[in-house]
Amino acid sequence: MIAAMASAQCREGNMAEPGIHQMATCEDALAALNNGDLARCGELAVAILAHDPDNGLAHMLRAASLNDEWAALAAAHCAAACRNAPFDPQAWINRAVFFEWADQHDRALDCYRRALTIDPLHIDALAGGTQSFRVNELFEESIALAERLQQRAPDHPASYSNAAIALQNLGRVEEADAMFALASERATDRSHLDWEHFHSLLARQHFAEAWPKYETRFAPSVKNGVNDFPFDCPRWSGASSDHVLVYGEQGLGDQIMFASAVADMQAACGQVTLAVHELLVGLFRASFPEVAVLALPFDAGAEEYADVLARAGAERPVDSVLAIGSLMGRFRNRRDAFSGAPYLRPSDGARDFWRGRLDWAGRDAQGRGQRALRVGVCWASNPAKGQFNGSMRARHKTMPLAEMLRLVDIEGVAPVAITNVPLAEFEGGDAAQGRLVDISADLLSLDRTAAVLEQLDLLVTVDTGVAHLAGAMGVPVWILLNRKGDCRWGEWGARSSYWYDSARLYWQDAPGDWSGLIERVRKDLIGAAQQQRVGECA
Repeated sequence: MIAAMASAQCREGNMAEPGIHQMATCEDALAALNNGDLARCGELAVAILAHDPDNGLAHMLRAASLNDEWAALAAAHCAAACRNAPFDPQAWINRAVFFEWADQHDRALDCYRRALTIDPLHIDALAGGTQSFRVNELFEESIALAERLQQRAPDHPASYSNAAIALQNLGRVEEADAMFALASERATDRSHLDWEHFHSLLARQHFAEAWPKYETRFAPSVKNGVNDFPFDCPRWSGASSDHVLVYGEQGLGDQIMFASAVADMQAACGQVTLAVHELLVGLFRASFPEVAVLALPFDAGAEEYADVLARAGAERPVDSVLAIGSLMGRFRNRRDAFSGAPYLRPSDGARDFWRGRLDWAGRDAQGRGQRALRVGVCWASNPAKGQFNGSMRARHKTMPLAEMLRLVDIEGVAPVAITNVPLAEFEGGDAAQGRLVDISADLLSLDRTAAVLEQLDLLVTVDTGVAHLAGAMGVPVWILLNRKGDCRWGEWGARSSYWYDSARLYWQDAPGDWSGLIERVRKDLIGAAQQQRVGECA
């Protein structure tokens, strides 16, 4: 749990020194910890605590020896170490590491602050602190600690890497570029640095530099929640190939966005098979009729992926595979390589499903007999379960339902909720009843969702999968972005998207300011509804 932190830090001799006999025993326990013998480390720590229950180092060693199943006991030992050695920065650092492991990030930050109050120049407190503050988006504080660490330990990699990422998130991209270069010189593994740097490079449309760095997304050291799949088959090298299996990765929106290059892949290979999330199968089969499309399990073992490979190659053997995101580095290295043209369509079966189900005629009658503007709305992004950073991004992209409801009562607008979650499950969902059509029970696939979007005049949505679906279909879509925004939409203030010609971008003026953004969208939507009425009367 905290073994690596404890072993590296205790060697520096930062602990209060116990007696001669205890020191020898603690040294033995620490040696066992460093050798990976957690059981022996725990036994020695328990022996020390039996006759010296206030030994702070022994409490830390005992905590470090415990595996995740003993988290509560480890927490108790971390707390005891701080209680018995309250002026020892190392005790607070180790407790901070425990809280980080437990996803209690506010408490971890407090522990780093305590450690730095005791010793403002403690190297491990500065290194852990600059990373913890950066991960929690306290970028200015992260940079301040990184600068202090650079003065204290000029070659410490944590100071440069965390400063680079924090500067990038503050929009100080030229300073960040320089800091990334310094960090790369000191890093033994550049994967995480390349992954982070990719984001600002893509936002600035430096495609040829960005996509190679994107290829680090599967590296174990990146720890971004993006996982590759264990296909026992060579990766496509870019050379002519008889049959390539292109497989999905990440979220539904990512797979939709990257599918813009499927046609390019078809032109480069003899045969292409797609393996994607099951919710995309019907949509992709309708959109790419010359491509075989299979369902890809996203949480399975090697046997299941071997079965996918076997089914893909049943008639013609698969000679190579490629993750769908890697198509970008092959076919999207210049701005003019993005056409922005639509490439997805729903199946005829999905279209038939909705025929007569949405009472647009009845809703048009509310617009004084004129055809109302058919507007879909989506206000929530799907969080990445179990991923702190992914969940934080989803929270930033999601707005309160109450804000989006400011758009649904506009005269001449017929709104429908485009979400597969019932309105009643959202905070404020009661206020939406009778004002917003809830079709969540029928949105069982992206194919059905596409067939609904096809009937709309406009989709107004936050940055989530349906934004990509509408853009990929050529449906007019207004995408509402937080102040930072995702790098795929470009730099702050961009109004259009090179991915989708039908997209218009709206940005927060300040972090978290959905109210001001919705006010601008509301004015534009009123104008669109008025224009619709004028067009009907002409």
